[in-house]
Amino acid sequence: MGDMPTRLAKKTLTRKRQTYWLTSGQMFPETEGFLVAIQDRVIPTNNNKRFIHRNLQQSHKCRYGCQDPETIQHVTGNGL
Repeated sequence: MGDMPTRLAKKTLTRKRQTYWLTSGQMFPETEGFLVAIQDRVIPTNNNKRFIHRNLQQSHKCRYGCQDPETIQHVTGNGL
């Protein structure tokens, strides 16, 4: 999937269309901040807690019972 700058560089859409939601002023600042945190992969998923924060006691499996690693892509369905 890649990070946001890498995806913007692919030119599948124009930069203006890809970043419209950031410049349109049509959402609450809290919502915008949450979406940017998701893009930056800093939302505390189990995978993030285990491998980024080095909490080796934490399971990296999805908290909803499946055996896949709980990543942002898995939770949002983008990694399927």
